[in-house]
Amino acid sequence: MQKRILGIYREKIYSNHAIEADRMILDEALNHLQDSLGRQVLIIRVEPSEAVEMKIDHDLVLSMAQGFDILNLLEQATAEGVRVINSVRAIRNCYRLALNTILGENTEGVLYPQTEMLSTNKTLSKLPFEFKKGAWVKRGDFHALSDDDVVYVADLDHLNKTLSKFNKRGIENVVLQAHIQGPIYKFYGVRGLFFKPRYMGIALKEKEQLSTATQHSHQVDLEMIRKLADKAAEKLDLEIYGGDCIIDDDGGIYFIDMNDWPSFRTCREEAGRAMATYSKEFVMPMKSQDDIECRL
Repeated sequence: MQKRILGIYREKIYSNHAIEADRMILDEALNHLQDSLGRQVLIIRVEPSEAVEMKIDHDLVLSMAQGFDILNLLEQATAEGVRVINSVRAIRNCYRLALNTILGENTEGVLYPQTEMLSTNKTLSKLPFEFKKGAWVKRGDFHALSDDDVVYVADLDHLNKTLSKFNKRGIENVVLQAHIQGPIYKFYGVRGLFFKPRYMGIALKEKEQLSTATQHSHQVDLEMIRKLADKAAEKLDLEIYGGDCIIDDDGGIYFIDMNDWPSFRTCREEAGRAMATYSKEFVMPMKSQDDIECRL
């Protein structure tokens, strides 16, 4: 019997500077699935607005969507036995306030900068915590939807002015996160199959001052970054993920962001193949490693 796979693109509003790149990585994964499974599967690709009108009873759903309506629909489909990657729970775990709570526990070696949740409708008389190197104000409901959703602040006055600006934009809650200075790495992963770190430069006090230096004095253990990123993803229930980490002066690896299903711009083909390998077991269970290799 032919299996049915549904691919749901991300809404444009949630693709900050990455609308086309987001579409391309989902297409890459679905194309590899089609190539490896052929006529055994029927693959349908839809926009989130189209998916909301559908009866989702597919064998597998690969979804980048993040809107409330589609997540509620996928949650219901999951309860009825549909396999969804990433899960609705994982997507909601990447909303900023939830991410702060989960990774803020600093367990299993996964470090997270000091962070405080703030309301934007109040003027602060003192800093929630001392930050000698400044801090970042980030919108609390989602990840960054625009460049204005992540703002560096240097002191109390700057913080209050920034809170006011967020409030005027209709954003009621934000997180204040201590700045970590050091080498920054962006990474992409597919659970158990793929991990790609990328050195981005030195994180200075302003986002615009990110140094593009090709070398730094820190000894960075890329394998440790992978192990900790896997742990962070597991804590968030993520299967396909990306994020950013910074190594401080003491060698601590701080995860400043984690995302569900990023665009994988710099490793699209390689990541798409890994996504297909990971996903197809849920529609065509494999019996052995030999079976996996011969079907790739």
